[in-house]
Amino acid sequence: MIKNAAARVWYDPGFNTGEAENLVRSFTDPLTTFLLWAVPIICVIACIARYVSWAAKDEDEQQQKPIWKSIKNYIFWAVIVESVSAIMKILGL
Repeated sequence: MIKNAAARVWYDPGFNTGEAENLVRSFTDPLTTFLLWAVPIICVIACIARYVSWAAKDEDEQQQKPIWKSIKNYIFWAVIVESVSAIMKILGL
């Protein structure tokens, strides 16, 4: 600790963990709240767009590239992102 003789103020040069935690929370709280409602909406829009592009293809192309594979992939990643967001919200991170 350093003492300023003129003002008689004590300075603590240590790391302020409380302020660092508040700074991180100021970014993560809005992000997790946004992700909890935005990810399902984006997933539904992506699935609809994928279906429209798949429906516009010929029958041969439709059979070669089934739509369910793409939709499963979209839903898988949406569940992963939603799980991370929910865990962060539950733990208060």
